[in-house]
Amino acid sequence: MFAFGCKRILLYSAGVRTPKEEDIESLKEYVSKNGLDTNDIYLPKDTSSYFKLNKIASSQSGYVFFNDQKEMLMYKDTGSACSAPVILFAKNICSNNQRLFYKKYNTTLITDKIVPACKTILDTNAYQNYAFVFWYKFFGKRKFKSDVVDIVNSLKKNNCKVKIYLVNLDLQPGWKKDIPIKIN
Repeated sequence: MFAFGCKRILLYSAGVRTPKEEDIESLKEYVSKNGLDTNDIYLPKDTSSYFKLNKIASSQSGYVFFNDQKEMLMYKDTGSACSAPVILFAKNICSNNQRLFYKKYNTTLITDKIVPACKTILDTNAYQNYAFVFWYKFFGKRKFKSDVVDIVNSLKKNNCKVKIYLVNLDLQPGWKKDIPIKIN
């Protein structure tokens, strides 16, 4: 009857593919095609940072937000398939009534583990909020649109300055042998 199992059909209908190594140019092209600024792309410094960032991303549902004092804000998606809670949070990030995360973290939790894909000079003190959006190209275009593009567009519509970090967690050239990831 069917040549594919149900899991395989669901993965392909969602756009998820087996991860492959992505170079900076392919990531810039992907982000640019989706209407986002390539200057916002950041990558893990090394494989150790990659593992730590994946742990942070998974524990925080792919988003980490900080206030103007660079203190981590309390945000956690409900874990449901709907990304509406993060969109509502992004729309209201400029209100000064955001609660701090229960543990004290600042932006160095992430910034110490990433490097920019583009060389730009940035005054990180000129922002009122900071948003780290973790993403994987191999999760597909639909997930990228709903989980990254829509959130970034929502953050940009705010009336305060939000520095957006698009932290890519795809494998970088030379990492595939050290970090085997397979989608069945």
